[in-house]
Amino acid sequence: MNRHPNCQLMENEARAWETQDAELFASCFTAEIVYEDVALGLTHHGQDEARHFLARNSIAFPDFAVEMKTIYADGHAGHAEWIMSGTHLGQMGPLPPTGKRFAVRGVSVLEFNDGKISRQTDYWNFAAMLQQIGLMPT
Repeated sequence: MNRHPNCQLMENEARAWETQDAELFASCFTAEIVYEDVALGLTHHGQDEARHFLARNSIAFPDFAVEMKTIYADGHAGHAEWIMSGTHLGQMGPLPPTGKRFAVRGVSVLEFNDGKISRQTDYWNFAAMLQQIGLMPT
């Protein structure tokens, strides 16, 4: 069975998170991307806002990693299950770095347009991450 090319696109996005490659990251998206992070309550519109989202994450978690568990895509939609991890070594909004590691499971739901991601919604457990990095009691 052949994988749809949009599966490779989703793997490229995961690689961009890990390498902190803003140009690779932006190249995965349409110019009008709507990228929603439900856990953080943030929605980013357009490639520039998406780049900024990656840059902020890279400051807080310079060793950020995404382990893809399952990926499905066709020409219009897809989803991926993943585990994101990293060490809280930089400022995260108003929260000072703790030096502690986290690993949290999540899922992305995606829509595609002309071979690019046009909408992405990520769901993951923010409270679990805060607990693991020591910023919220267990």
